[in-house]
Amino acid sequence: LLPGLLLLKPCFYLVSASPVVEAGVTETPRYLIKTTGQAVTLRCSTISKHSGVSWYQQALSQDPHLLFEFYENVQRAKGEIPNRFSAQQLRDYRSELNVRVLELMDSALYLCASSVAQPCRITSVLCTNLLILSLIVREHAGSIWFHFFRGSI
Repeated sequence: LLPGLLLLKPCFYLVSASPVVEAGVTETPRYLIKTTGQAVTLRCSTISKHSGVSWYQQALSQDPHLLFEFYENVQRAKGEIPNRFSAQQLRDYRSELNVRVLELMDSALYLCASSVAQPCRITSVLCTNLLILSLIVREHAGSIWFHFFRGSI
């Protein structure tokens, strides 16, 4: 790795808070390459019948902070984030996080969590899915690389 370069290795993790809850996550796209200034959409598919979904951003060596929180397709909370970030919860148990103009400062882990009955907090036992999308921006040539894979914690 050359000095000043960061390799993006976005990843997905699946966390189940309850042994009796069915867990599953679907991610798209599997590979994506973007440059600074472009737009990106991160997608999170959750378990059917999960009414809540939350998006978080975790910068290197920082705690996660809330970007958006939805419950039954209604936005319930929004963090202090730039207007170029937007999100939505769709009726088919999917959610999308959009960034209109990517910047190098967007390097972070992006987490999508779903909940069974209420808006989800990272520490909530109702959070049965946790999807982590790592976005690390390469400074060289302004490239932003995405690579998604499944795993478990």
